[in-house]
Amino acid sequence: MARRHYNYKNGPDIIQPHSIAKHRILKSYLAAYFQTLATPHRDELSLTLVDGFAGGGHYIHSETREIVKGSPFIFLDAVEEANFKINQTRHKPLRFDVDYFFTEKNRDAYALLTKVLRESEYGDRIGKSIHLRHADFHDEIENIIAFVQRKNPKSGRSIFALDQYGYSEVPISYIQRIFANLPSAEVILTFGVDSFLTYASDTDLTRKLLRGIGISDIFRDRSLKDIKASDSHWRLLIQSTLYRSLVEECGATYFTPFFIRNGRGHGRCALEQ
Repeated sequence: MARRHYNYKNGPDIIQPHSIAKHRILKSYLAAYFQTLATPHRDELSLTLVDGFAGGGHYIHSETREIVKGSPFIFLDAVEEANFKINQTRHKPLRFDVDYFFTEKNRDAYALLTKVLRESEYGDRIGKSIHLRHADFHDEIENIIAFVQRKNPKSGRSIFALDQYGYSEVPISYIQRIFANLPSAEVILTFGVDSFLTYASDTDLTRKLLRGIGISDIFRDRSLKDIKASDSHWRLLIQSTLYRSLVEECGATYFTPFFIRNGRGHGRCALEQ
């Protein structure tokens, strides 16, 4: 099923339960991440958190109609919660030195994100530790990598959340670049499997699209028509083939695949190094 772009012209747009589920996964992962790094001998936790497709910051829950926080606030809140919980039990406080990059190319989304951040408890950090970028992530990746290298020359410790629209906005070469330059970087990538399966076919257009992503030979010369005809579970077969190819081409040393069903489609693949 094709995904609909959010419309931020009139403020927060509707968010569906499967997107909220993605946010819960991100929040849970960050909580575990900070606990893992908060070893007793560590005095400071220095890292950079990057949201490559930040959105408008606020949404309206499709069922309750309540305001729901987007991924930039999940990053910010997760650090605040970790700071409080971890330092409750430490004899020597752990200092959190965290920078945030929130990149959004849509004008209305960027305007809303800026507004809700300025009105929040984090407003005074904009231009300091919070770096807002009204730009395409593709145009900012080199600057962000350079920033992380200056901040953490040895480790390049960082997390990149790349919740792309669909499946073609994050070519594998960008993830390869992150891993090649930032040894301790982690990438959380979403891939719209349901959208891909809706539009993929045995055409030059699909082959060109896969080449652009960087996973051109994922089906080992088999046609999609043959795959669909030979296996009743062809959707699962294509999903598993996709994530294996993504991991292999990205160069991730470790990875965790997970799938989120949107209630009407068949799932969205997300990968994390």
